[in-house]
Amino acid sequence: MGFERVPPSIGKLKLIRDLGISGCVSLTHMPRGIGQLTSLEYLTTFVLAKDNGVSKHSGGLGELRYLNNLREDLEILNLQYVKNPASEFEAANLKEKQHLQSLSLAWQLGDRYDNDSNRGPDNVENDEEMSLEEFRPHLNLKELIVYGCGRLMFPSWISSLTNLVTLQIDDCKKCQYFPPLEQFPSLKRLMIVNLTDLESCPNLTSMPLIPSIRKLVLKNASKKSLEDILKVKISVSQSTSSSISLSKLQILTIENIEDLEFLPEELWHLPSLELLAIEACEKLDLSDDMQWQYLRSLRELQLVNMNKLHPSRRDFNMFPLCTNSQLKVVIIWNLYRSGWKASLHYNLSVLKNALNCQKDAKTT
Repeated sequence: MGFERVPPSIGKLKLIRDLGISGCVSLTHMPRGIGQLTSLEYLTTFVLAKDNGVSKHSGGLGELRYLNNLREDLEILNLQYVKNPASEFEAANLKEKQHLQSLSLAWQLGDRYDNDSNRGPDNVENDEEMSLEEFRPHLNLKELIVYGCGRLMFPSWISSLTNLVTLQIDDCKKCQYFPPLEQFPSLKRLMIVNLTDLESCPNLTSMPLIPSIRKLVLKNASKKSLEDILKVKISVSQSTSSSISLSKLQILTIENIEDLEFLPEELWHLPSLELLAIEACEKLDLSDDMQWQYLRSLRELQLVNMNKLHPSRRDFNMFPLCTNSQLKVVIIWNLYRSGWKASLHYNLSVLKNALNCQKDAKTT
């Protein structure tokens, strides 16, 4: 859909429940008066204009104040154009929107996957400390995504979201401190992406058990951050070993960890890990068999743009194929090194064994 604007007269349709603008990526602003649609239940996207709150045509965050019947998803875009964050965030009145399940707060538009681009209209750069204290959502919220908020300061209410299932912090490059997660007993998915100033996650290493986490994504960070996250343990006593808080982790994605040379030993203690995806970790050496022998629950292994993976028979044999009756799928993408085509053909039987190993294990 190519709509660039919502008609200014939309405020007259007071009984409308669904404003079908999902997928309208060309929207530049929301009209003044949209806040009169108090029966509105579905407004997936709210776009702020550069002159929001000033122009007689574009509406600011205050338009959301009385839209308390909104449910499911709400994404607020172009927050870099907010001139008075404390008062305007409060005007949105998110705490009264009890039916919202997912809230996405984005400070930038543009290609979210282009790490080299200056995102956002007019190359707006948000380098100021940003507090979300007045953006408090209702406690029923299950998904929170924060994108492109430069020097993000986590608000005090973050730990009160006990129903939160998904937390994604993306492209907040100047964020240095991650919030403690002990108040998230329902958290199942944690995504930390492009937090390049986050050298470590001290709060994560000392948090108590979070047995609910199923999916962990870490992209464009440091080896220290990865180790800190995987090292989340709680000591039972000085004489006993620690318990692993990620005991139910099923999916782990690691991407562009530049200083990662070997898989952390903490990976060996993830008894429920089923899918391991590793991408663009240029220094990572995967040829050591010891790295794999403990991943007995692994069902799928994805390797993408791995420069140190060589087209040799030994590199295929490093995978715990037939010794691990669970592993079914090995996916290798975007390997341009010469010799891979011949090696893949030569080792086709090895890859087939990955699909048949469970069957073979039953017959032996």
